Amino acid sequence: SLGYQNDGGKSPSHLEMVTVQAAAGTMAGACSSVLTTPLDTIKTRLQ
Repeated sequence: SLGYQNDGGKSPSHLEMVTVQAAAGTMAGACSSVLTTPLDTIKTRLQ
């Protein structure tokens, strides 16, 4: 998974997989915060 092909190369280690998943989660959380915080602020000011 994660785009690795079985072409005879080494498969990623457990630590590499955890690192990639943690980085992806961090980026997803940051994007979510960047998008929702301004909208929530606008909603609160309109109330």
